[in-house]
This record gives sequence, C-alpha cells and structure tokens, in this order.
Amino acid sequence: MIALAALLLLAALAGIGALVIPTLLSSDTNQTAASNNAGNGNNAGNKDTGNNASKPAATTQEKPEKTKEQEPKQEEQQPESQPEQTKEKQPEEPQEPEQSDGLTAAAAEQMIVDHYNAAADTPDEAWNYLSSRYQNELGAPEAWTNQFRTLESIEFTSGPTAQVTGDTATVSFSTRATHTDRVDTPSPTASLVQENGEWKLDGLS
Repeated sequence: MIALAALLLLAALAGIGALVIPTLLSSDTNQTAASNNAGNGNNAGNKDTGNNASKPAATTQEKPEKTKEQEPKQEEQQPESQPEQTKEKQPEEPQEPEQSDGLTAAAAEQMIVDHYNAAADTPDEAWNYLSSRYQNELGAPEAWTNQFRTLESIEFTSGPTAQVTGDTATVSFSTRATHTDRVDTPSPTASLVQENGEWKLDGLS
C-alpha cells in the first residue's frame, strides 16, 4: 500500500510538472525576447538620433509644380490672299496742269461757250469778253457786236477744245449759228490771254 501510494504521488507530480514546466519555459522565452526587442529599440533610437544630429536638416521646400504647361506659340496667321481683281484698273486720266491763278483749259473752254451764249442773247455783252488789246484793235464795240444782231441761236458741233501754254491758250471749236436770214457753220480757232485773273478773247481766226 505504501509503495502504491508512492507511485501515485510520483505520477501526480509528473503530471503537474508536465503542465507547469512548458508554461514556465514559454514565459521565460517571452521575457527574453521582450528584453531583446527593447534593447534593439533603444539602439535604433540612439542610432537615428546620432544620424539626425550629424546630418543637416533636409530642405522640405520643393519647387512649385507648374500648374499649366507652357502653351505653344500660336502659328502666325497668314494674311488672307486678296481676291483677284475681276476688272482691270482703268488708267487715270491725266490731270491738266493748273495755273497758279486757277486758269485752266476747262476755264478757257467755258469762256468761249459763255461768250457765244451772251452774243446770242445780248450781243452788246459779247464785247466784255474781249481783251483790252483786242478791243483797242477793233476800236469800237459795234465792230464786234454788229455781227451778232441777227443771231438767234448757236450750237457747238465740236469742241471747244483748249490747249494752255503759260499765260495763253488756243481753243478750237465748230458751231452752227442760226441767223434770221442764214445759217453759218464756222470752225474758228480763238486765242485767249490772261487778264485780271480771267481768260479774255484776244483774237479769232
């Protein structure tokens, strides 16, 4: 009975030891690992601190990123081609030289028209269109105005066409003069001069 009791006790102790010993071993292993980790952490912290102290602080400011890409330069616009002219440009008419006092060829032509219109309406007025030199040559107004007493109307069939040279002008023309007793169709050439800023009739061929 004593031997049996001793065996049971040993068996009980063996069972308890089987349960307790692994637990104790596991606890020791965890404590050892924890202490090792703690040491490594301290070493790592010391190492980082040393590195941070020895190295200069890194610049955190970065260059700003471009928000927009640089736009490409626009292509130069080509000028629109002008439409081809459908009509040829007509040559400009040559402008007649104008005298310093405004006595042009057109003014000389108009003077001849006004002279004969006055002669048909009021013959005595035709005398005022003559130059002083031509009046002195004729002597009296009747020597010029009497030829228009029977004139009823006058029509220019060509001209008048004037050519100005300096202070003189020549005017060519043709007329159809209807008188009370006849019809004349003369084609004379008048000589004009400048007098008091006007064209005056200085001779008639």
